[in-house]
Amino acid sequence: MAKSDFDWMTVHHRPNPAAFNAQYVAEIRERARLLFNLGYGPAHAATTISAALAWEFDAKVWPRKHPTFTSEVRAHIDEVYTRLTPKG
Repeated sequence: MAKSDFDWMTVHHRPNPAAFNAQYVAEIRERARLLFNLGYGPAHAATTISAALAWEFDAKVWPRKHPTFTSEVRAHIDEVYTRLTPKG
């Protein structure tokens, strides 16, 4: 079998699913921090971040079950907003 000119298009299984999840959780938290700093509330952040993840993991192109972190978005946002909100 000849080597394809488009090797980068070949889908491979992730060698480390935990690292994949950690990457996306970090991204969710980073986006939440950015939206907090821009003055948006947690409800807006949840809507925006969930919409971005829905686009990334569109059922038409993502044939597998959605990753677990997609259902934990609000918890991560609430944690970031709680940590960043000034106390007192």
